[in-house]
Amino acid sequence: MMSLKKEFTFKPRKSENLSLGKISEPPSKDFYKSLVAEDTNDIYSIVQKININSNHDNPHILTYKSFALEREGNKLRFTVKINNMKTNLLSYIEEKKKKNETTTKKEIVNILYQTAHALEYLHSKGIPHQNLKLQNIFIDYSNKYLISDIAAPGTNFKTKNEDRLRYSPPEFYEHKAEPFSSDIWALGIIILEAVHRERLVPLSEIPKDQWGDYIIKKCQMLMEIDKDLYEIVLWMLQFRPAERPSFRHLKRETERKFSLFIHEKLYSLNELETVRS
Repeated sequence: MMSLKKEFTFKPRKSENLSLGKISEPPSKDFYKSLVAEDTNDIYSIVQKININSNHDNPHILTYKSFALEREGNKLRFTVKINNMKTNLLSYIEEKKKKNETTTKKEIVNILYQTAHALEYLHSKGIPHQNLKLQNIFIDYSNKYLISDIAAPGTNFKTKNEDRLRYSPPEFYEHKAEPFSSDIWALGIIILEAVHRERLVPLSEIPKDQWGDYIIKKCQMLMEIDKDLYEIVLWMLQFRPAERPSFRHLKRETERKFSLFIHEKLYSLNELETVRS
């Protein structure tokens, strides 16, 4: 059995009576994420994942507070507890659709801006997220957006399920996907899903010669909300990875054009040093 890296600072706690899928009532609503290890490589990957998600200083990355560890035959199940979140973005837009409520311009701007801030921080550390989706963006009781479930570096995803394909860029289908620019594409898809209040169809289910028309058609609703938002999201969804913005450029452009809609101005580590000096 391989040894765990010393940088892993969590210690398995005694049973906290965690039950998978159990969600308590507000004001302390908790979510649980289950991670199953089948071999030593899985254990190492999960340990890295928990370490990344628990050791950071960014206000828009959700921190894993505790986890329970159980043995199931030859497998190990890590159950991570996510404390005191109001909901995740998938549940939020589904609820909006049931109530026939639109996603507001202010909500779209802050999802974009706050998520870009968190991802700019990760990318500056050389860490791509690699697992962006509606379910992995949480909303707390102050209506702050937090990303979660950052994949461990070098993760080799064993399954290409519909959820993963939904957020995969065009180059993924040519086995040329680069994780950093793929994160930009994934956030662009998330913004479209928030606007439409529904899941988008993966490109794998659309004829390749119709991909461009499909993306432009889905962006049209943004044009009705704000032309600048339309142009920013279209920029994120460029088919050539090199033509997509970095998260630093994306955050600055969003800040420049939508400062009146942003809850609070957020600084990168370099910007903070400049401000403090």
